[in-house]
Amino acid sequence: MLRLDWISHRNWVVKFQGGVSYGMTETYIITAAPTLFSEGEYAGKLKGVTFTAACRTGTRQWFTKNCGQFEVEFGKIMVRGVARSLAAALMRGEEVELPGEYTEPQFERGFMLEWSPIYLVAPPQEYSY
Repeated sequence: MLRLDWISHRNWVVKFQGGVSYGMTETYIITAAPTLFSEGEYAGKLKGVTFTAACRTGTRQWFTKNCGQFEVEFGKIMVRGVARSLAAALMRGEEVELPGEYTEPQFERGFMLEWSPIYLVAPPQEYSY
């Protein structure tokens, strides 16, 4: 028999017949604080973002440099329109909280730009058919 017991506002514990318990995956609330260039040619432009992922057992924090990837990376874990709005807010220098809760595999790459290794060998080519 399977029974779900609510033990906190973010965790479920699964209990099987016989009393054995298995905790479900920890979930995180993620906030993003932008850093803008303060001077020079790029003054006022987004330099990068400090992300903070908080759960009931701790907090993880990291910095990700802006390479124009945030809308695409956010779009992998949420609706594209929301991802676009969050990326735009960061570009304006606004701190944001990502909607919902996330598991570590959803943000383990840190929202960094993903390069395809194939482009290190040969640049992408346009084909005419």
